[in-house]
Amino acid sequence: MKGKQRFAADFALPAGAPPTYAGRWYATEYAFDVHVSIPWWPDRHARFALPVAPDPLPAEPVRAQVWSSKSDGPEGKRPYLEVSLAQPRIAPGEAIEGTLAVTNLRSMRSLEVAFVAHEHLVLNGQTHDVEVHRLVARLPEKREEGVGVPFRVRFPKEAPPSFAARGMRLTWHLMVRAVVAFGEDVVMHLPIVVSQGRPGEVPDSRRRRATVAAPVGRERRALLWRAAAERLELRNDEQRERMESAFGGVGLVVRLEQRPGGDLWVVGECTFRPALEAGLSLRERRWLDALAKEGLELPVALAKRFFAEARDVEVARTLLAELGAALAPVEEVSLDDEGALLGMRASVQSTEALLERITPLVTAAQALGEARDRLPGAGSTYR
Repeated sequence: MKGKQRFAADFALPAGAPPTYAGRWYATEYAFDVHVSIPWWPDRHARFALPVAPDPLPAEPVRAQVWSSKSDGPEGKRPYLEVSLAQPRIAPGEAIEGTLAVTNLRSMRSLEVAFVAHEHLVLNGQTHDVEVHRLVARLPEKREEGVGVPFRVRFPKEAPPSFAARGMRLTWHLMVRAVVAFGEDVVMHLPIVVSQGRPGEVPDSRRRRATVAAPVGRERRALLWRAAAERLELRNDEQRERMESAFGGVGLVVRLEQRPGGDLWVVGECTFRPALEAGLSLRERRWLDALAKEGLELPVALAKRFFAEARDVEVARTLLAELGAALAPVEEVSLDDEGALLGMRASVQSTEALLERITPLVTAAQALGEARDRLPGAGSTYR
């Protein structure tokens, strides 16, 4: 039959078939082989490449995410990293945006940020992987302690999408490395997904306009601090990052304190108004105190942990009589005629974690206020 003839056929790829991919350790390609049988004449053979894309992932709600290099926050003088991404999913040719903050900058020599792809191959029950792509993100050289620095990296249109099929996987992650002088580097690996959208789906770049990268560093800590103050019904001084309240004749100021060793603590300063005149001094017990012949006899709940002295024994005993349960959860305690200093190791990873550290300080301050009001002539409130 002369002329052009058209034939249609459907071919179903097996479930889980890998996409077209040419990598370092493995390659996958698809093609149509066409064989035309011609009687009494040489047959015609032809091959046509068939690009196969990975299965598109379903659309997910746009949400910012935050990662940190240590779950409990800064530790010692080691750099502490916080990274947020507007959305950890991107399509080839689009840009991914985020913010990075570093605490304890002095111990860091340099900062490296890159988006890295790895091939994974399962052979004889063992998984092998190799780096195959690296896109470096350039950040400003000048950085401030705990201040978020935004970054934006556009993925090339030819960047291979993430996929997983039949013992082969290609994964992407954001790698952040703080190079430490004379110490172990701090490295973070944040998983991201590079994926084409489904036909007709709103592109990731347009969907992300509804959100931005979540705040990190000082800005994020300020939001958590404000939320904790509201939950505890304390006055919040955002400029000085402190909370304030008063309980009877005791004023309370809660603040963050970076210790010389680099650890972050939350400290409660309690002030007596008016001050006592009992010559009181209560502190954590030291081993040398066992040799001391003099000292205030304390309630059982306080005696094992604290050592105290006082000129006016009756006033001191009245004040300390019922403080054992309130002071027990507090990690550091000292008390004198002017007031008390209370300390807890801080965690600023979430509002709940911050509340867990501040609440014992507030409870102890309330107990001190009630004890202060039991003293003769207490009658006035803190001003």
